Amino acid sequence: MKIAVIVKKEFLSSKAYTTHRQKVTYHDEDLFLSKSDQAAISLAVSLKQDGQVDLFSFEKGIVGERVLREGLSYGADTATLFTGIDPDDPMNSGQIAQVLAKQLKGQGYDLVLTGANCESANFAARLANSLSYNFYDQVSYFDANKSFESQLDRGSLTGTATLPAILTITEEAKNPKLPSFLALEAAQKVEINKIDIKPSNQEVSEIIADKRKGKKLIWNLDDEPDAVEKLVEALKQDGILK
Repeated sequence: MKIAVIVKKEFLSSKAYTTHRQKVTYHDEDLFLSKSDQAAISLAVSLKQDGQVDLFSFEKGIVGERVLREGLSYGADTATLFTGIDPDDPMNSGQIAQVLAKQLKGQGYDLVLTGANCESANFAARLANSLSYNFYDQVSYFDANKSFESQLDRGSLTGTATLPAILTITEEAKNPKLPSFLALEAAQKVEINKIDIKPSNQEVSEIIADKRKGKKLIWNLDDEPDAVEKLVEALKQDGILK
């Protein structure tokens, strides 16, 4: 089986980013491969048999190389890093899906996996549409017989997947074994393929920290008999109640 895995970083540490004057700054030294991507790679390696597992990442600079080498240490065969596009800019999601679809199209991939997060469903769905692949979201179980289980907001969905397919993988799908020292050492020696992307002409969006503070309202039932009504009205204004 030939499998592609798209790997990303995860904010494992509270020090991974800081805010100053509504600007968010990421600290490269605290950004590592996401746990759901670890599960996706481990699942891919267990399924490949005589095939191969190829890693792809759009992360920037040292972070891109770090997550790819981490993935290689879990048993992946090749790694490709796309440069020239900012994966943290949500406006680039469509362009990234197009670039990846162009790279994967016609390469005979049976499965394309990526770790599940708050943005993966939108990206994976775009990619599935471009490649005309079937799409399965929030997959917590998948085996060699293509049996799967997807986690829904209420309950789960089980069935048999139709390949080729794109899956977003949750942490529960596979418990990865920690790579050995020899595997980690070997991963450092693998050559990472690099593909530069010409930047689009669209404006760059900016990620800012919302530092707005809500009003503090206190009502005393002894002094204000309508305090409950006032509280309900305030919650409706904040969108908490309808």
